[in-house]
Amino acid sequence: MRIQHSGETRQKSCREARANSGFTLLELMVTVMIIGILASVAIPSYRAYVERSALSEAQQRMLGLSTELLRWRSKSLTYRGFIPDGGYAQSSDILVPKGSTISDYRYKLTLVDANSNASLELGTAIGMDWVMIASPNISNQSLKDGKKIYLRGSGQRCLVPSSSTVSTNVNPCANSSSEPWN
Repeated sequence: MRIQHSGETRQKSCREARANSGFTLLELMVTVMIIGILASVAIPSYRAYVERSALSEAQQRMLGLSTELLRWRSKSLTYRGFIPDGGYAQSSDILVPKGSTISDYRYKLTLVDANSNASLELGTAIGMDWVMIASPNISNQSLKDGKKIYLRGSGQRCLVPSSSTVSTNVNPCANSSSEPWN
């Protein structure tokens, strides 16, 4: 009986030693494989989320600017001389998000006179209509497939693939590759 007892004790101590020794190679490989699968699903989802978030932020800023433009026109009867709250970052460009710099912006909004292509703040602007185009920062890896956003004072607005050339004097919303935004 003592021999069985000492054998059981020896088996228990071997099991305890094996349980405390760490992970097997198979367990580590399964864990790494699961993490790889989760990452392959999560990274594209995160990139799409960042892209949608930046697009939405740019659209909100554009709609806010259009409201500012309407207020300006109701006071001065023209869009000429308009300077948005916060001013311009450079020439007639507005960076989104607000307060970003030329190296870390997500979208760059260009606001010009629809007829003369001049900045609205200049005296050369006619000031009867305006065009706003938001271009994604393609150096940002999350936005390399982002869409350009077009908004005109007359109400036309659409999304255009970032590879498309969008000009302030041509309406890209009539193009078959454009899609509406609400």
